[in-house]
Amino acid sequence: MIPKSLESNFIVMNTHTRPVFSNLIQCILFLLLALPSSLRAGLLYSKVGNTITITGSNPRATGILVIPATLGNLPVTSIGNGAFGGCEGLTSVILPSSVTSIGDWAFWNCWQLPTITLGSGLTSIGESAFEECSGLITVTLPNKVSSIGGGAFYGCSRLASITIPDSVAFIGELAFFGCSGLTGFTVGGNNLAYSSRDGILFNKAQTSLVAFPAGLTGVYAIPDTITSIGELAFIGCSGLTGFTVGGNNPAYGSLEGVLFNKARTSLVAFPPGWIGNYHLPDSVTSIGGLAFVGCDDLTGFAVGGNNLAFSSREGVLLNKAQTSLVAFPAGMTGGYTIPDSITSIGELAFFGRTGLTSLILPDSLTSIGEGSFEDCSGLTNVTIGKNITSIGNYAFENCSGLTSITIPKNVTSIGEGAFIYCFGLTSVTIGSGVKSIGDSAFEGCEGLTSVYFQGDAPGIGNGVFHESPNLTIYYNPSKIGWSTTFAGRPTARLVTPPTLQTNYDPIRNEVVFVVNDGEGNTEYLVEHSDDLKQWSPLSYTFTGSLNLYELDPQAGTRPFRFYRVIQR
Repeated sequence: MIPKSLESNFIVMNTHTRPVFSNLIQCILFLLLALPSSLRAGLLYSKVGNTITITGSNPRATGILVIPATLGNLPVTSIGNGAFGGCEGLTSVILPSSVTSIGDWAFWNCWQLPTITLGSGLTSIGESAFEECSGLITVTLPNKVSSIGGGAFYGCSRLASITIPDSVAFIGELAFFGCSGLTGFTVGGNNLAYSSRDGILFNKAQTSLVAFPAGLTGVYAIPDTITSIGELAFIGCSGLTGFTVGGNNPAYGSLEGVLFNKARTSLVAFPPGWIGNYHLPDSVTSIGGLAFVGCDDLTGFAVGGNNLAFSSREGVLLNKAQTSLVAFPAGMTGGYTIPDSITSIGELAFFGRTGLTSLILPDSLTSIGEGSFEDCSGLTNVTIGKNITSIGNYAFENCSGLTSITIPKNVTSIGEGAFIYCFGLTSVTIGSGVKSIGDSAFEGCEGLTSVYFQGDAPGIGNGVFHESPNLTIYYNPSKIGWSTTFAGRPTARLVTPPTLQTNYDPIRNEVVFVVNDGEGNTEYLVEHSDDLKQWSPLSYTFTGSLNLYELDPQAGTRPFRFYRVIQR
């Protein structure tokens, strides 16, 4: 998935909401294709002026999808946003020359699609249009395409090569991110915006490096002409093991395979294929925010005492004062307790750290930032500090290893998509302090069956529990704002099982009992036993949620004494 903190220019489709077109006539056409009956589909479309936009199909399209050039004597000119997103059964798509635009997320996650035929009239490909089409092997971009949106071919891991036509004037960020099989770009000689050299994508003048193909391996020599490099240029290039820079390059230098500015005061890019620990030079005073994203085999940092900006502790990169966590090495495995001195966590500091299994957030933290722990799929346990008041947008997105989470009472807000696609979640406890929950906060948590609210019903966004069909919401009956449903899910009263705490005072030979009861109006009996077989009651019963100070004369004369609570 695209890190949400990198999506500022992307349009994110809510998978449960079809795009709304104002002032349009919504129509349904049941078009019987000249195909076997199993491939027939009803196309959904909108009339926009004197043109047609295809918005989807009913039922979902499978097999070979052929889009007609006209419907009702009107030309089909576009494929709408999300039109065929998630149509996992598609094996081929053929678009006519009348189609000039493909919308955002139009064919997202059509992972069985090996090929697509784009018509000669196509001019624009939307953001994430073919994201996660991992089966896509070849695609030919027509000579009229002028714009390729951000993330357009994100995750097309089998795509081996791509030719950028002369007509292309814009390529969005991460357009080819995750194309692990891509070994080279080819750009037409007459293209006015882009060029290629040795398979790498540059601007026309070859002063700016735009994108490095993820399938290339080895050490890369930065040309002397390069004076700028896109922040995302090398992300996901796992086979890239190092950089070299010639002495005549005016902007960059390298040391031990790592890319710096000329003065070596700023770390620009770290090779994603690096294996082992890394010792940060004393001269470095700044590090690019995405420098270590995707460096899956980087196991630790070391920083010398003479570095004025950074330090390290247990292999983790911190600022000099050790108040900010800069980067957690992606190759580090097991549990991690963030030091008590840390008051902030850098953007994407833990992004994609799949080896992280448990996490303790200290009381010194007051918030969890956007995307802080996104894609930490190995994370199974999180303890949230008592002073954290907010959980940021997409903070734990795709943490699929989490099975339960307890949000303490100090937290007041849960951000948009905070736990989206945490597929393994089955149970969530939300403390009494939470006042608001953002859109899609728990969307896609398909295994979620129980959410326990301790406080009043909070403000709720759209699609918070979308795709959790077996979920029941439990609430404290003493709190307000609850009804028979919440966020589209059924509710039930939360009945807390009684708990018994005992403390023995050897001086007074007393056992102090405390029974906590969620209902507060139930009578309980305490019994004692020496062998867990024969049980005897104490002298009287009581109502729950009361403290009972009961003298047990025999407690100090027995090697073992057991107690239990029974509801009357």
